[in-house]
Amino acid sequence: VAVGGENGRFAYLTNKGDGTLSIIDVLSETIVNTVPVGKGAHALRVSPDGSTVYVALSKEDAVAVVEASTGKILRIIPVGKTPEQIDLSRNGLWLYAGNNGESTVAVIDTTSQTVVATVPVGQGAYGLQAVSAKPTKSESVLQSLSKNADGYARIRPEQLQAELDQKDFTLINVHIPYAGEIAQTDANIPYNRIADYLDQLPDKGEPIVLYCRSGSMSTTAGRTLVDLGYTNVVELVDGFEAWKRAGFDLIGDN
Repeated sequence: VAVGGENGRFAYLTNKGDGTLSIIDVLSETIVNTVPVGKGAHALRVSPDGSTVYVALSKEDAVAVVEASTGKILRIIPVGKTPEQIDLSRNGLWLYAGNNGESTVAVIDTTSQTVVATVPVGQGAYGLQAVSAKPTKSESVLQSLSKNADGYARIRPEQLQAELDQKDFTLINVHIPYAGEIAQTDANIPYNRIADYLDQLPDKGEPIVLYCRSGSMSTTAGRTLVDLGYTNVVELVDGFEAWKRAGFDLIGDN
């Protein structure tokens, strides 16, 4: 059983016998949905922002990625033989699957939802627990984000939080009027006047992360910077409202 969803509203339970996932409303203590996820549904974990449930499918040699709010399967990731244990890093960037059938651990990048490494751990290994550590600069998530059609990338709250531990980018709040800011913000610049404040920005190839309340203002600012020749622009997905939903603090929040 794992708890997640908005404000911890829902609990999730795998039913190994029929390969389903039950979604339980904690407040009303009722099952609101039961959805098929795959054979041998076993261990599960919920992402830090509560949006995604990961389920080990021991009889399909895979992990199911499930949308927490609807139970919709977003992806099935092949990981190795008989995965029965899974665990997430604290920041939600890495998922680890213990493959009992071949004594390995698969390392999954949750951003790309792909296996990036498979590590032998020895016969008879059982049980799995992720231990958080600060990533090295070469492992920066900002370097691995893909750009969208508008020429900039997007980052999730838990990814940004992890990057702040070794911040090497410029963080700009473009929301107006001022309604609070994320710690380590470098400047507060109106989204519709960002072209007038280029002296507060780094060189055009250096990383810049933009955010606002919900994402609309940062989208406009991001497009403006791309049009001006900035090549390393990143937007916080759904702004500081999503940041707060993920459990992170906002300075000056009224």
